[in-house]
Amino acid sequence: MSLKDLDYFTGEQLKDGQMAQFFKRFLHKELQRHVKIRNDVADDREYDFRHEVRGIAIVISNGVFSPDTGSVTEPRSYAEEELCKMREMFSGLGFIVMLFKDLTARQMHDVIQTVTSQEMDFFLEKSDAFACVLASHGNEIQEDSPADPAVKVFHHIIYGTDRAIRTHLLVDLLHDNRCKKLQGKPKLFFIQACRSRFNDPNRFDSGVKILTSNKRRIPEVGHDKKESISINSTTSFADTKSPISDGLCGDKIKDGGRKSDGSESSIEVIPCLEVLHEVTHDVSEDPSIAQRGIKWIKKLVFRKVDRIARNDVHDEDTMTTVMTPCHNDFLVMYSTSQGKASFGREEKGGWMIHVMHRIMVQHVEFIQKDKENCLDFLSVMTNVMRHIGFYFETDTGNPNTSGYKAAPTLQHKLSKDLIFRNKYVS
Repeated sequence: MSLKDLDYFTGEQLKDGQMAQFFKRFLHKELQRHVKIRNDVADDREYDFRHEVRGIAIVISNGVFSPDTGSVTEPRSYAEEELCKMREMFSGLGFIVMLFKDLTARQMHDVIQTVTSQEMDFFLEKSDAFACVLASHGNEIQEDSPADPAVKVFHHIIYGTDRAIRTHLLVDLLHDNRCKKLQGKPKLFFIQACRSRFNDPNRFDSGVKILTSNKRRIPEVGHDKKESISINSTTSFADTKSPISDGLCGDKIKDGGRKSDGSESSIEVIPCLEVLHEVTHDVSEDPSIAQRGIKWIKKLVFRKVDRIARNDVHDEDTMTTVMTPCHNDFLVMYSTSQGKASFGREEKGGWMIHVMHRIMVQHVEFIQKDKENCLDFLSVMTNVMRHIGFYFETDTGNPNTSGYKAAPTLQHKLSKDLIFRNKYVS
C-alpha cells in the first residue's frame, strides 16, 4: 500500500498486511501538516481541545455485499455519497478523516483496532478526540440469558460485506482500559444502520401526530430504502396481518423473506462474527454482575402479589433489554430507535448521515468566520434528531410502504461540554 492520495480505501487494498505501517506513516505526515493551532481557550467545563490535532475520524460505509453469503442483502448505492459528506463534515471540524468502503466484518474490526493500538499512541496522545462512523445494514439479534430465560437480551449487529459483527466489539475497542491515550477524551460513534428484529411486525415506526406552530409540515421527498438484510424464509412476514408484508416487495424497499418478483427466497441470516479478542470491561459490565442485576430488577418490578395463587406466567413477566454499550466519555448515536428500521435515501445517503452533514456544515461555516464562534455539539445533534423526526418519512411511491418514520437516538456519558471551535489558524 502506497501513500498516494486516495479518496478512500477498499477492502481489497487492506489485504496486504501493511495496515499498521501505512497508518503510522499517514499520521506522522498529518502531524507535520497541522502545526498552527489556536490554544487560547481553557475552560474546566469543556473538554480540553488544545492538543496539537483534533484527532482521527474513521468513516466506514459498506455498499456492496458478497453474494457468497446467500443473503438477499440490498446494495447501498449511496455509500460513496456518505463518505463524501462525512469527509466534508469532520474535516470541517478539524479531524484527520480516513475513509473506508466495502470492508468485511473482520476488516472493520481490524481498522479500528489498528488505529487505536499502542503503535498509534504518538498521535492519540496529541489528539482532542476520536470519531467513528459506521454505515451499513444492521439488525438486533436475540440471545438467551443464562440467568433467567424470561429475560430477552438483544445485541446490535452491523454487517460487513461478508457477515456481521456485534457492534459492541467495535465500540469496546475505545474502552479506557484498552486505549489509554484517549482516556478522558470524547469518543464519538455514529451508527447508520437498522436496529430491527427478525420476525417483528412492529419494526416500522408509523410515528404520531403532534401539534406544531407550523400550519403545515411538508416532509422532504425522495426514494428511500430500508437498511437491514432480508430475513430467512422460516421467519417470513408473509403470514402476518401487517400491511407492510406485501408492500415491501416493491422496487424501492425490499424486505420480508421474498424476492422482488414476489417468490419466496431461501436464505440464511448472515452469522455473527465471533469475539475476536479479549477486552477488559468495566466492573458493571461483568456478565455475572449484569445477570444478578437483571434478576433483581425482574424480581422487584415484575413480581405479582398473587402469582403463587394464580400459578401462571403472562407476557408482562418477561423483560426485554438491549445491550448498547456507552462507556465513560462516549457518545453513541444510532440512526433509529431500538427494534426499529432505519432508512437511506437514494443519492443522498442514510437519513442520519444526510441530515447531520447538512446541519453541521452550516455550523462549521459559522465557527470558521470568527475565532470567537463555537458550536455546542449536543445541541446540534438534538437539532438533527428533531429535523429527521419532523421532516423525514419514507417515500416509495407505494402507499403501503410510504409515510414511515425513524427516530435517531443518542446516548452519552460525557462529563463536560463538547464545544467545537475553529481548530487551526488559516
